[in-house]
Amino acid sequence: MEFGNIGVFLCSCGKTLNLDFKKIAKDLEKLEGVNVVERVERLCTEEGVAYIVDDLRRKDLDKFVVAACTNKNPLFIDIGEEWGLEHAGVEIVNIREECAWVHEGKSAATEKAKYLVRAAVLRDAKLPELLDVQVAPSILILGGQDALELAQDVADFEADIHILNSDPYFKRSSPVQPSFSPASRGSPFQFEDASVTSGAKIMGISGDLGDFTVEFETGRRIDISKCVDCEKCIEVCPEKAISRPDDSIFPSYIISDKCTDCGECQTVCPTGAIQLESETDTLKIGQIITFYDTTPREGVYKIKSKDRLQSQAAALKAALNLQGYKKERYITSNVESCANKYLSEKNLNMQGCTYCEDRCAYYPVSSGVVSELSCQGCGSCVTACPQEVLNLKLHPTDAILDEIDSTIEAKIKDKIIVFTCSEGGYSTLKAAGLNKLKYPAALPVFVPCLGSVSPSHILRAFDVGAEGVLLLGCGADSCMHESGFAQGSDSVSQSKKILEFFGVGKECVRLLKADGSDPEKFISQINEFSEKIKKASKNPLLKKTPADIGSAEDVARHKRAVFHTLISGFSEKTGVIEGRIEGDFKVALLTVNESECTLCGACAFHCNTGAFKFEGEELLDISHIHANCIGCGICQKICPENVISLESVIDVAPFIGMVAKKFDVKIIRCEVCGKPLMAEAAMRKINSRLKEKGMDMVQKCQSCIDRGTVANILNIDKDGDDFVVIQQGKTPWDS
Repeated sequence: MEFGNIGVFLCSCGKTLNLDFKKIAKDLEKLEGVNVVERVERLCTEEGVAYIVDDLRRKDLDKFVVAACTNKNPLFIDIGEEWGLEHAGVEIVNIREECAWVHEGKSAATEKAKYLVRAAVLRDAKLPELLDVQVAPSILILGGQDALELAQDVADFEADIHILNSDPYFKRSSPVQPSFSPASRGSPFQFEDASVTSGAKIMGISGDLGDFTVEFETGRRIDISKCVDCEKCIEVCPEKAISRPDDSIFPSYIISDKCTDCGECQTVCPTGAIQLESETDTLKIGQIITFYDTTPREGVYKIKSKDRLQSQAAALKAALNLQGYKKERYITSNVESCANKYLSEKNLNMQGCTYCEDRCAYYPVSSGVVSELSCQGCGSCVTACPQEVLNLKLHPTDAILDEIDSTIEAKIKDKIIVFTCSEGGYSTLKAAGLNKLKYPAALPVFVPCLGSVSPSHILRAFDVGAEGVLLLGCGADSCMHESGFAQGSDSVSQSKKILEFFGVGKECVRLLKADGSDPEKFISQINEFSEKIKKASKNPLLKKTPADIGSAEDVARHKRAVFHTLISGFSEKTGVIEGRIEGDFKVALLTVNESECTLCGACAFHCNTGAFKFEGEELLDISHIHANCIGCGICQKICPENVISLESVIDVAPFIGMVAKKFDVKIIRCEVCGKPLMAEAAMRKINSRLKEKGMDMVQKCQSCIDRGTVANILNIDKDGDDFVVIQQGKTPWDS
């Protein structure tokens, strides 16, 4: 959303804030779109509010920014709503607890305040997009005795209740409750409020909240609704594999693994109640509550056995969803850019690129396809994907880069940039501010989770003048998105190796665990880090012009292109132009056993990253471009000759030079005219096949020998299955 008429309101909190408001206002007045800048002593008072309302009326503002504290947020948000401004039209910046109260020097605190307010003014705010789902009135409970108890809790939800139990029967762990009584009809059998199936093995769960499909399998079983308790099956079974357990909640018969499927029990059963063969079935279901381990996602609620509070919470959540479900849409996807595109189009049964799937803490994203209902917007999959496949709607990669770039304007010595997660990281900064704990004027870049911080973001921070970079977020054991802290750790590790290679200093990047209940620990850590930065060698990029990575509006600003531009810029500015950077990068150096390569082209046909180049006059001339390779391994997996190997490394010279390395595969040519026929390895394979049939290969192209002649020479039917013809002059994709 674009805002062309913006008002900024600076609160001095009764002139108690040690900030140069005149300097801040002067800087803001230069920004395009800023119509008015007001300096007010107490913005949260009736008099202060009047300033905002008056300017909204007279200036017809479509956005206003409040620079004050964050204690009065609801007041300013309500003003925006009263004047018809959406939530995106109101920005609130904390210049008290995040600037004036925590930094000793007025100059540094002022520079940080300028940066924070400027970023809020320039921020391309977007309105959240909501998903609206109608949830089918049916609930599946996976579990045993606990599932039966939970079924009683949800019995009045006006929904169909189904229970699947992996055990062959429901064991009694407490006195039988009156409501647990077998019914006289149906298979699977029923008790008062639920359809129940025992001995069920879950084969798969697909779909999303409101529309799940559950596939399950049932093995040997005795249908209790048909059983008449005659016990003839027990009497006739030669292996004594059938029994009636004493600890069952329901009258139940079970068939143990001793069963040999002889069928004697089926022969004597008067009602046909015995099933010996496995059967598969499916359920269409709206929501799932499970006591078994499963991947969490929206509409699937995992609870611990015997935890009544969790059970009741899951039941309440399911009940609320039955009334209708609305959720913010966090992510966008462009599957056309996915490395797995061609594998998906051809429905090949093989695992391709899994970067995004490996990092998703919720229902797995796969091949760029995201469960929008399960996505919680942490951004870990976005960072994991080296292509432009996934992006967050409200915190896209470009927006984070823009905020990093805006730190250039802050004239702070020994500048530190802190990527701060919106949960533990922000609460730690706020706690430090409320306690007026002093620390260096580090510039925060707020992100939804450390999982959304990529190596490119860290490298860009140094490129624009940072002396140090911190990542502040919830620890691995407390991250609300589970894998976010681990993703941040990986980004730090990769960045350190690149920085060390170019002599910037790996000690200048650090990952900190946030803890809002212990802000003193953070203060100690950041002060220690600041002292280390002051003593370390200066960033050699400081006095150099930052790399031109384009703007968010620039269509060429691709994640991969940004990473390449930054590495190239580091090389140019530091003079380090050769060498290898070892590490777990999403960049690969590819080698080929050229003597065994048949030039079939499978690697090239299935690559969607631009890592392969087709050109030249040979039959099939393939080159590999190191800079474009993301190391997904699809080419290696698809190669029928198993001749490709990948190494996770950045070879600087060919990487920054976009060098295309040609496969030096020996080509067999027509012995008459010299035109290329095929790779030598392919010729060997064909010759080997022909020799098995007592035939010889003719090394001539179609121009030099026609089909009938080939058939005569080989003494075979030219229309038969054994006829071999070598088609020259066309690559497979021309066929």
